[in-house]
Amino acid sequence: MNNVTVTLDDELYRKTRIFAAEADTTVTAVVRDFLVTLQGESAKQQQSPDELIEAALKKVRQNHPRFGNDPPHSREAVYESA
Repeated sequence: MNNVTVTLDDELYRKTRIFAAEADTTVTAVVRDFLVTLQGESAKQQQSPDELIEAALKKVRQNHPRFGNDPPHSREAVYESA
C-alpha cells in the first residue's frame, strides 16, 4: 500500500472529520472510498474530470445521505463529537 499526503483547507477537513466520526470510520477511509468510487466511474465511461467528481460525490451522498448536507457546526461541537 502507498501513502499519499493531501492538503485540505480547514473547513473541508473539519466536515470530513465529522462525517467520518458519524460513520464510525476514518478520514483516510472516506478519502479512499471516494477515490475507489471515482476510479469505478472513470472505468465505466469517458467523462470530464468535473463530471467524474460529481458522479463520485453523488454515489457517496447516496450511500451517506448526510454527507455534504449538514448544517455548519460550531468549533466546540466539532471537538465534542470527535
